[in-house]
Amino acid sequence: MPAITLKPAAPKNIRHSMLEKSKLWLAMNFSTQWNIRDIKRNKARSIMGIAGVAGCTMLLVCAFGMKDCCDEFVVWQYGDLITGQHKLMFAESASEVEKREYAQQLKGQLIQEGSCEFRKGDVIKSGSITVIEEGNYIHYQEENGEEIALPQYGVALSVKMANTLDLEVGDFIEWHIVGEEEWERTRVSALYRTPTGQGITMYRQAYEELEYDFVPTSLYTNRTIPQSVKDNDAVSGAISIEQLKTDLDENMEMMNLMVVILIIAAVVLGVIVLYNMGVLSFVEKTREVATLKVLGFSSGRIRKILSQQNAWITVIGIVLGMFLGYQFLDIMMQTMSEDNDMPTVIYLLSYVYSIIGTWGVSFGVNYFLSGKVKTICMVDALKGVE
Repeated sequence: MPAITLKPAAPKNIRHSMLEKSKLWLAMNFSTQWNIRDIKRNKARSIMGIAGVAGCTMLLVCAFGMKDCCDEFVVWQYGDLITGQHKLMFAESASEVEKREYAQQLKGQLIQEGSCEFRKGDVIKSGSITVIEEGNYIHYQEENGEEIALPQYGVALSVKMANTLDLEVGDFIEWHIVGEEEWERTRVSALYRTPTGQGITMYRQAYEELEYDFVPTSLYTNRTIPQSVKDNDAVSGAISIEQLKTDLDENMEMMNLMVVILIIAAVVLGVIVLYNMGVLSFVEKTREVATLKVLGFSSGRIRKILSQQNAWITVIGIVLGMFLGYQFLDIMMQTMSEDNDMPTVIYLLSYVYSIIGTWGVSFGVNYFLSGKVKTICMVDALKGVE
């Protein structure tokens, strides 16, 4: 019969859990008992709500975390690893004598930078080679962040290149400078982590023992470079570390755009999922809410009951989303270009922003939906079936 067809399905029989049989259950107020039973009765809807909140939090953590990673990248590269304030680059026509004179005049540290290829079996990767003299302007760190000294013999290999070629300390690596035909086979004496320029680094002494000539391409110094030095034909350019930081920030504009997109996506995801789940929950509980009204519950009391369940789901989703956000951000950082090794860092303030953002979205949607309690038609809700 049509009346039978229109009649809503009877609620499922749910057995009392151990919690409901305990004394703790009797100590709980009505709102807590009602919400626990509602979540137990509608597990799928509750899980979807948690997933929506977790997704919103995850995207917000990734968005703010990406900005943190970029800031940490600059501090790590030009604060911890490179402590010189100015970089002087030599022209190809510069003589060895001129380079030495500038190094003495500016109390700088000479380095040689170039392109290199690495081989292990059939795998060939492009990277960089850096040769340095003794000095205090260039530093190296282990994977755990501890500062290390380069080995006097052999080469130091960057961690990311070592992972790419599946090499460890003590293994041999084959390499050759771009433009040279002969391949060298050298033992890896140390591993270091660097944000840019994945490849090998060695001291001048170890480099010259391989019968190569040390040809400095630039030097780092803390002294201000005179204009007369910059205008010399032996110098191709000079730049301050502050300018390098500024240029790096400008290159990260695309990253800032991704941050904005992730924030917008997080808000949209949170609103859509929470609104749809909230509407579905409200429709399913219309008869129950109307019954509470008949029993004497005020609209404000009912809204608090509904808000309590929403708060539980939001808290669980936020905790899960913060964990997933860090994991997702770490995967993003590790899958970037082979030349960069971005640190995965999320500052405490970013977690706070993510929590506030997610809570704001959840509270706004819940406040809008809970206001529908006042619009329930008692006759339709309780007598609609008849």
